[in-house]
Amino acid sequence: MTEENSTPTPKWMTELKSWGIDVEAFDAKWQQSGEDAKAQFREALANAAAEYEADQAEMAAAVESVREDAKKFVQQMGTAWDEMVASIHEELNPKKQDGDNAES
Repeated sequence: MTEENSTPTPKWMTELKSWGIDVEAFDAKWQQSGEDAKAQFREALANAAAEYEADQAEMAAAVESVREDAKKFVQQMGTAWDEMVASIHEELNPKKQDGDNAES
């Protein structure tokens, strides 16, 4: 240990160096792997966020389509109901024929 370096070298690092392992190169590769992993994570997160936004827009469009279909269905059912009521009313209260109207 030199006086220039105030932080002592850890024992594991000294042992690895004694075995002929280039600790500095290993550390540099480790640091680079960490940076690469962070970059990949950020990219995956950005892709997931973009996909989520696209899915949200697609879902909103699907919901709006279903809403429009539901409105049409309700309108058709309302029309069918009105026609059914009119038909029942006609059956129960038939219109008088022109001859019948003249007599009254």
